[in-house]
Amino acid sequence: MKDTLSVNTLIKPVGSTDVLEIERLLWFSVEQDAAYLIAIEGSKGLPYFMNLSVVKERLMRREIEILSEDPWVRALGEDELTEAALKMRDSAWRIIETLIKPEMEPSIYQKRVRGALVLAVAKSNQVTATAVYKYLRKFWQRGKTKNALLPDFD
Repeated sequence: MKDTLSVNTLIKPVGSTDVLEIERLLWFSVEQDAAYLIAIEGSKGLPYFMNLSVVKERLMRREIEILSEDPWVRALGEDELTEAALKMRDSAWRIIETLIKPEMEPSIYQKRVRGALVLAVAKSNQVTATAVYKYLRKFWQRGKTKNALLPDFD
């Protein structure tokens, strides 16, 4: 088991078998003692703040553990995807791509900042804010990759 934290690390309470308790580390800063996490399941969850030192202490106390396998990893080549799936993924990507650039971190995880940005992106793309939040949540929950936005046809 790896014991170092990195972006996209999955953690869960020790002994838990409930997928609803698995969280993904979206961003962290040792200097700022800051981290943002998100539950990898659920249609309403959004990133939340936790001191990085608290995450590390919980790991050290064996209250939480790092998972080695990601249930959302999709090792698919572009040629394995249907045209419909690619179209849906790419459409969602175009809508959120300005929000998920590295320079947007960590502010995009902060509720007040994120709300204004989501409204602006929704307006400029002529979609609802709900749609933008759905795409962001899916992107974050499923590993911060373009293919995280693939539809769930399977």
